[in-house]
Amino acid sequence: MELLDFSPKGIRMKSSYGLSIDSAIECLISAPKSITKEIPFIGKIKYCIPDELEGSYVMGAEIVETSDRPGFEIISEVHNFIKERMGDIF
Repeated sequence: MELLDFSPKGIRMKSSYGLSIDSAIECLISAPKSITKEIPFIGKIKYCIPDELEGSYVMGAEIVETSDRPGFEIISEVHNFIKERMGDIF
């Protein structure tokens, strides 16, 4: 999957495979060039929209659980800082 955007409450991503609404996904998020720690979390798919031109799906998921809330919030703050300085990252 390609991460498009995220916050402590949810993520938006693109995938070549669609997922069912309300299905659970297990994910790891990291910023390997600056923060070497991986943060695990579980999300619940809220929408899945096909992009027929690209043959992919854009999905949104609510973050329902993480074992490292402080780490997740730090990565979110770094992401927001970069977006404010450079515009959309992806």
